[in-house]
Amino acid sequence: AATPGGPAVAAAAGALVTDGTWNPYRRYDEGDMTIHKGRVYRCLQAHTARPEWEPDKTPALWWPA
Repeated sequence: AATPGGPAVAAAAGALVTDGTWNPYRRYDEGDMTIHKGRVYRCLQAHTARPEWEPDKTPALWWPA
C-alpha cells in the first residue's frame, strides 16, 4: 500500500529514500526506497536500474511502500 501522506511523510518518518526520485543506471540494493511518479517504492531485489525498469512497471523489482 502507498505510504499514508505520500513521500514527504515517508522521508520525515526516517524511511531510507535514496536521494529522492528513481534514476535509471543507478545501483539499488534490496530494501532501498525511492520515489517514482509521486509514490514511494521499496526495492525487492538488488539491481542496477535501466530506463525500461521503472518501479511502476517492474513488480519483480519494486513494490509500493
